[in-house]
Amino acid sequence: MNKKHNRVIFLFFCVLLCCLSQAGLFRINAYRLKPMTAQVHVNIEIKKSHSGNFLLKTNPGDVIHVLSPTTEPDPSIDTIVMYRELDGLIEELSLMVPEDTAEESLSSIDSISVFIGNSFYYFTPEDIRSFAFTGDADSRIYDISKNMSYAPFPFGKRINWYGNLNFLLLFFFAPLMYPWYFWPLYIMLFCIWIFYRALNLKDRGINRPAEQRKILFLIHKCPWIIPLVITVIAFLLRLDGFDWHSAGGDELSSAEISAPETPLAVLFSDPGNPPFYYLVLKLTFLLCGYSEAVGRLLSVMAGTALVPCVWILVKEYAGRRAAATAAIFLSFGGYLIRASHNTRAYMLQLMLVTILAVLFLRILKNRKNKDMLLYTFLSVLLVNTHFYGVLFVASNFLFFCIYRIAKKECTPKETLVFFLFNVITALSLFPYLVHNLRAGEIMNEEFNNWIKPLSAELKLFSCLALPLSGLFYWASRRFLDKRGCFGHRQKLLLDYMVFICLFVFLEAFLISLIRPILTLRYLSIISVFILSIWAVLLNLNTGKLYIKILSMITAYMLLLGLFHTLPRTTFFDVSKEAWQYISADAARHSELSAAVTDRRGGREGYYKYQNIPIYSGERNIDILYISPVHYVEQEMYDMELKGFGLDGEQIIKIRINRDKAVMKKFLKSFIFP
Repeated sequence: MNKKHNRVIFLFFCVLLCCLSQAGLFRINAYRLKPMTAQVHVNIEIKKSHSGNFLLKTNPGDVIHVLSPTTEPDPSIDTIVMYRELDGLIEELSLMVPEDTAEESLSSIDSISVFIGNSFYYFTPEDIRSFAFTGDADSRIYDISKNMSYAPFPFGKRINWYGNLNFLLLFFFAPLMYPWYFWPLYIMLFCIWIFYRALNLKDRGINRPAEQRKILFLIHKCPWIIPLVITVIAFLLRLDGFDWHSAGGDELSSAEISAPETPLAVLFSDPGNPPFYYLVLKLTFLLCGYSEAVGRLLSVMAGTALVPCVWILVKEYAGRRAAATAAIFLSFGGYLIRASHNTRAYMLQLMLVTILAVLFLRILKNRKNKDMLLYTFLSVLLVNTHFYGVLFVASNFLFFCIYRIAKKECTPKETLVFFLFNVITALSLFPYLVHNLRAGEIMNEEFNNWIKPLSAELKLFSCLALPLSGLFYWASRRFLDKRGCFGHRQKLLLDYMVFICLFVFLEAFLISLIRPILTLRYLSIISVFILSIWAVLLNLNTGKLYIKILSMITAYMLLLGLFHTLPRTTFFDVSKEAWQYISADAARHSELSAAVTDRRGGREGYYKYQNIPIYSGERNIDILYISPVHYVEQEMYDMELKGFGLDGEQIIKIRINRDKAVMKKFLKSFIFP
């Protein structure tokens, strides 16, 4: 069978695999296309006597929506909140008011709150009256949407279009059925084709057309072009929509610890995270300003810088084609894109891990002192970024010893020197450990209690998966090595990356038998190596069709996980919207005294909102706002109200979404204006 027939069979297999996957995957997950539009949540705070006088109208379709109360009517207050959740693409959002009682009905409104994603709009009766309206003898229709702004829709105005590029990467094979939704994936495939075609011209450039020889000449003259293009693509994907979701609880903790005005000692106060990331974040805030966008841009830049670091690592040992594949995997990986939108240490940690991998492999081959010094310095930064960095550095030392023994190059002096450099790395954690030991945080059972102890099933899986994974890799490597698929440098890179993945997991597993630390979130430290392993395997020097098919299957499974990502809908991501409402509503009722139960300081400065006093139990407050940032609704009652000896009476709720609401409690009995 000639090469042409092989290509046809291979192409047919790929198409068949795509179609079969599409049939099952898309049927199960079709509902996940909904995140391309943001849900709209409308709250009308109004007098109970006029609660039935308002309807909402949306276009397209002239759909009429009835509102429902968010709470049961409370006889002790004259206020109620009427609420409606709206789905689908919305061109226009209007308020319908009966014509015969229009003025009286508008006067009964205290405020209208509209939440679209993490955008918030607050309207008073005076605002509504100033809007243009249409209508007939029965009703007036006030167009609210003309006074909003939101992300532009490609083919017209939509107030709730969430056309985030990253949301379009929800599926890997959905483009076969819905190509117009998934054009970024076509760009990625086109890039792969261009890079592969260009890199494949190395030995055959003389026989190619002039245009292809120009591409070849340009690549060899300027070898940085390919990684530059991929890095730019990675940056655009990470920049797109990076501020479209509110900061979560952990992100707010990062912002508060790293706030410009906090003392340096506060950087050591998080028992789960050493101080280096907080120090970098603090310097970023000092230079660029204290805001949510600045905090996330640090992760965006670190996530972008990760791409050229991976290019250098893979190219040095597996060639440019494998490096281009690994860099593209990282650029379009949904998990890594999402992690780049968090004000947390994960992307900085991954960047340091990749640079350390480059230096470590050079130390194995070249034994240069300058590489060792730089390796030690960056190791100190890594272990002071996240405690999983200790597992990575320890795995490097184990690989160093095993590699030297296997190559019969082990000398006591060199091993001792490398060990001493690792001791220096460990000692760098001393100030952090002393601070938290004195504070009693490290031995505190409440520390990281969200990480659950290992279940019996996970213990069994780990005990079986680790040796079986190692055995499978060893057998596969021997099989492929005998067929000349590996070069010497490729074997070194693969051996190293597989070893690190297995031993980081093993170390975390063994520690978790005593104190739980094993969680998928923290294992992201090896995600770069996993992607790079598959990139190398997809570019092996083999002409065997069945090996290519097996590589395609494994790559398909990997990429399915990469692109199967959802928008950030974590439990805490309503803090920005909650503070927007609280600040706007307190400003509107400036004649009344207000307080908020949210005890976490610093958010007013972070979001630049009105500084509202923190409630401490006084009874001379008119309105108490209860933010939903940290608690489910029942916990808001139990932890906030009961903690202050308050009951659940005289409360209304302003819904931010179907699960979260700001509670507004009136501490004095009065009729709301």
